[in-house]
Amino acid sequence: MRTGEPDAQRITARLVRQGEPEREFDREFWRRTSGEQRVAMLWGMVLEVRAIKGLEGDEPRLQRSVLRVERR
Repeated sequence: MRTGEPDAQRITARLVRQGEPEREFDREFWRRTSGEQRVAMLWGMVLEVRAIKGLEGDEPRLQRSVLRVERR
């Protein structure tokens, strides 16, 4: 990796053999990422799934359901 490249270009990987616990690796990976990095990774996954499904056009939006809450 060249100096000055953004962290988004870094790839982290680990070989996990069958029967070995893999959760600690996941926890450590997510612990080291900022909220901003997590959102960027999630958005990348959303766009990738849309491309796989062949969805084009407008970007997805948050669902805005209307709901009424009454206090008893």
